[in-house]
Amino acid sequence: MSISEIAFAVGFKDSGYFSKCFRKKYDQTPREYMNEWRKG
Repeated sequence: MSISEIAFAVGFKDSGYFSKCFRKKYDQTPREYMNEWRKG
């Protein structure tokens, strides 16, 4: 699932704004988070 698909699935109309909000809350981008999660 792409970042855009996740953003839209959780109610964001703009994936860029989703990424900005995500980074503000978690101090990393959604992509960085996904990469860490995949590493386990």
